[in-house]
Amino acid sequence: MKRTRFAAAAAAVIMTFALFAPAVAADETTTPEAYAADVLYQLGLFQGVGTDENGQPNFDLNRTPTRQEAVTMLVRLLGKDAEAKAGSYKIPFTDVADWAKPYVGYAYANKLTLGTGATTFGGADTVTPAQYLTFVLRALGYSSQEDFEWNAAWELSDALEITYGEYTAETKSFTRGNVAMISASALGGTMKNTGLTLLTFLKDAGALKKTDLVLMNFEVVSAKTNELDIAFFPIPGSPNTYTVFQVNSATINGQTAKLDQATNTKAAYAKNKELESLYPGAFNYTVISYQEEAALGAATQFYDSPWGQKFPLLLVTFDCTATLPDGRTVPETFTEAIYLDNYGQ
Repeated sequence: MKRTRFAAAAAAVIMTFALFAPAVAADETTTPEAYAADVLYQLGLFQGVGTDENGQPNFDLNRTPTRQEAVTMLVRLLGKDAEAKAGSYKIPFTDVADWAKPYVGYAYANKLTLGTGATTFGGADTVTPAQYLTFVLRALGYSSQEDFEWNAAWELSDALEITYGEYTAETKSFTRGNVAMISASALGGTMKNTGLTLLTFLKDAGALKKTDLVLMNFEVVSAKTNELDIAFFPIPGSPNTYTVFQVNSATINGQTAKLDQATNTKAAYAKNKELESLYPGAFNYTVISYQEEAALGAATQFYDSPWGQKFPLLLVTFDCTATLPDGRTVPETFTEAIYLDNYGQ
């Protein structure tokens, strides 16, 4: 069976929701940035700046981080918080706050960051998208001397699908929320010359906090007129998986769709024999039947492709119920944006 060509929309916000679905219901008012920060927090890879009156972490997502804060967040993303604090790193920089020295020291020793001069780091300066993306790409093993230009780091991060074209030389605003989004997306990034995602590397290293979180992905395996065949599966390195995953309902641009699904791994593999090799551990395979013409006509968002075509986006909203290995059930509600450029053969 040949796979029909399908392209996912270049929409980082929606991609984040699909890629990182937690095993707890998200507040409907939660922003994508807060959602990403909470996922990282549950994994032990992100911290707030304190707690609110309810004891919940305050991520301070609307503020632009300094370079020393950004490096600290990077080191925590790599699961190296304790190692950095326990180390005795020497740095040549005179403008790094005492609390940040272990993190800047770790990053400097491991060639994740450089200074702005022989003795300056610019610790209190605000970080730019290019700088933080450079930090992340270096963490994945890529070199700003060989693999990318640091002042256009988004070109490689876009190619690796860590970012989706939202950062350019013209980007003016860059917040801790943006850092959370990039960091969460980077977990699915492939480390250079290894074939491993950052998340798998962290899991194998024992760097993830124990959690019920299920990190999952969604893929359109094939597309025909009025039909989308979809697989749901844990991304490599996910702390947990689902034993049962039931799609209760789905809408496409507000249009109700009909479902024919397999709701566990064994049944999904039986329904499509390619899944075991393509998407190991797939816990659901759903055939969605819908009125494509009506759904496209109801589109309110569009994707302008690099080759000059404009595609209406199909916003697919899923309402699901998932079962964890211990028998607990949790709701999963999320939206994914897709476009179809052709059906292929």
